[in-house]
Amino acid sequence: MIFYGDYHTHTFYSHGKGSVEDNVRAAAERGLKQVAITDHGFGHMAFGVPRRRFDSLQANVLACRADYSKKLDVLFGIEANIRGKNGQIDLRNTDFKEFDILLVGYHQMVWTTAKNFFSFSVPVQTCGLFRHTSDRRRKKNTEALIAAMERHPVDIFVHPEHILETDFVTLARAAAEHGVYLELNGKKNPIRDADLEKALAETSVKFIVNSDAHSPDRVGDFELPLSVIERHQIPAERIANAGDNAPVFKSWPKKEKTYPKLNIF
Repeated sequence: MIFYGDYHTHTFYSHGKGSVEDNVRAAAERGLKQVAITDHGFGHMAFGVPRRRFDSLQANVLACRADYSKKLDVLFGIEANIRGKNGQIDLRNTDFKEFDILLVGYHQMVWTTAKNFFSFSVPVQTCGLFRHTSDRRRKKNTEALIAAMERHPVDIFVHPEHILETDFVTLARAAAEHGVYLELNGKKNPIRDADLEKALAETSVKFIVNSDAHSPDRVGDFELPLSVIERHQIPAERIANAGDNAPVFKSWPKKEKTYPKLNIF
């Protein structure tokens, strides 16, 4: 199986090792038709893109988009962090218009309010530490991700079930309704086999294959997702970027679009 593009890559602006052009060049050399630069969101304490460097990052992406326009599309995105039980993420209302693609996922070490820290972050991280998530906690986690879909123009939930465990079938059903892809990640596969099988059988959710590359040599590395696809015999029509299919994103191609004012806390 071949793939149209890689929509989850990092550069040295956050937690990656290469430049924007390094990633774009690697994608072009692998024959991809699209690549997204999606560095970590502003709220990550250790790896988030500093806002003071945002203009530089964006300028690099736009320059590569122009320079490589005859080879592939270069999308500008961000891997935002979910940081509250009501679907809050670490973007301001004015940020959305800057991006072509919005990835959302759970990460540790993310700035949030004291209220969200104790009501959301601490319970999630405690469950992750002891590797046990109660049904009640799993339900609350699911509600938080569904709220994020309802509040924000989310395109992809990255590495679902990593630390933040959910009722995966309920999440998949809601993702299908909101046009959100669930990621098959190139670095880790935290989705339980039974949950994946059930989601495939009971929902119409679509998945997307990404590398989650943190170095240019990993851009377009889909070995792990391919093994998941083969093991579960996931049909190509359930993979948004399989073959010659270009995924549909809410803000790409760029167009005039406004979103309601949101409270991120």
